[in-house]
Amino acid sequence: PKRSKAVTREAKNKGAVGEGSNRSKPRKWTPQDDQTLKDAAQIYHDFERIHRSVKFAQQFTQYELEERWRALLYDPEVARKAASSIASLPSTSKRVPWAESEEMRLIQE
Repeated sequence: PKRSKAVTREAKNKGAVGEGSNRSKPRKWTPQDDQTLKDAAQIYHDFERIHRSVKFAQQFTQYELEERWRALLYDPEVARKAASSIASLPSTSKRVPWAESEEMRLIQE
């Protein structure tokens, strides 16, 4: 699902995607960040929620999260490089974040 350039530009201008989304130099994605994004997208299915509640190695805007997710899905070169980098991570770096229901259960106990 592609967004039109007008919608993307409008979201950037309104700040709906977070501060700093108009910066000229994109941030570098680490293999850990890619794995975290993949795990969070599978659990939450909501980029606004991922942006608010998931911790990455550095702070990304909601727009950057969505753009990286699209690149991982639709850009074969990005997907290949990311998959290779993720595969080289130690197994402890591949943990899935807690689901909200699991967090609530832990808090209640």
